[in-house]
Amino acid sequence: MSWDQSVRGIVLAGSYPAGQGRAGASLIGPLSPVAQKPLISYVLRWLSDGGVRQAAVCLNEATRHVRGLLGDNTSFALDLEYCHDDTPRGPAGCVRDAGLALGGRTFVVAEGALIPTGSLEDLLNSHKRSGALLTIALDQDRRQLMGGDRPASPAGLYVFDRRAFEFIPEQGFQDIKEALIPRLYEAGEVVQMHVVPGVSVRIRDEESYLLANEWLVQRAAAWRPGSAALDPGVHTQPSRCGADVRIIGPVVFGPGVRVMARATIVGPTSIGAGTTIGSGALISRSVLWNGCDVGAEAVVDRGLLAEGTVVEPGARIFNAVRISPPQGRTRPGWLRRFVRQPAAVPRRVSGGLPAAIAARRDI
Repeated sequence: MSWDQSVRGIVLAGSYPAGQGRAGASLIGPLSPVAQKPLISYVLRWLSDGGVRQAAVCLNEATRHVRGLLGDNTSFALDLEYCHDDTPRGPAGCVRDAGLALGGRTFVVAEGALIPTGSLEDLLNSHKRSGALLTIALDQDRRQLMGGDRPASPAGLYVFDRRAFEFIPEQGFQDIKEALIPRLYEAGEVVQMHVVPGVSVRIRDEESYLLANEWLVQRAAAWRPGSAALDPGVHTQPSRCGADVRIIGPVVFGPGVRVMARATIVGPTSIGAGTTIGSGALISRSVLWNGCDVGAEAVVDRGLLAEGTVVEPGARIFNAVRISPPQGRTRPGWLRRFVRQPAAVPRRVSGGLPAAIAARRDI
């Protein structure tokens, strides 16, 4: 569907750094590969498929990297603008600044770390019928999972009427939930809640990142022309494959991946371009970025290897994030630290997709 020229898209991707494994930067950012596609590409594709033809991406320190990858014209049929936030303006401040630069009357606003699955057409029609200055999308599945009388959780999607900008100061940090919404209520303006059926995945940390990869790898591997799933644009077989290689379950490969003899890869797994998997190695339920080198007989189970990471022959990585040199260290936090041990068989690790995601693997 193609909407009239008054509808614009705004992607808020400036709340986290570029995140390519650099010292002091968050590992997860707008260019982090999810099933071999940049994270930010999913929300841009959703806007484009929904008929939006012009959008702005709001960024801070990642502006140069994202613009370098996406440019001004993309395969999403979107005319892209870039709004660089030198001083923290907050979500509402960024929406105001980008919206005034774009023109238009109605603005679909989405978090950059969001992978939407709901209907953009339904969201826009609901906003138009309500006459609201602001529509807040609520995630139906997430609300059901919370149970009881706990409040519903926003889905990371909003629709703004241009007149809402009058309630956002032109300077200072301005939040949507803490600042703008109370102002609209106090002024007697209409703020609508719209329930989005299904689940929109929000990536906030390495754990949710791995879960999203699992989900989307399964969708990509199952894609067929004409199906409702996403066109993966990636390969389900490596570029070079040695003898007696076993690939079990859904796996997606970037270009130029080499898998040596007797290696085993268990899905859902995503392996980035130019990566080499050594002979006899085992990769299971993991994400490897571009240019990784996994040594012979090494084991990576439920791991995340950042770009250019080298795993020594015979090493064991379980439930861990490993960052490429010069950091040469494992990322602490929800995942266990990098473990090196002589055991020949990897420890079993519990985990998998949340019920709400698992139930929608066939989207």
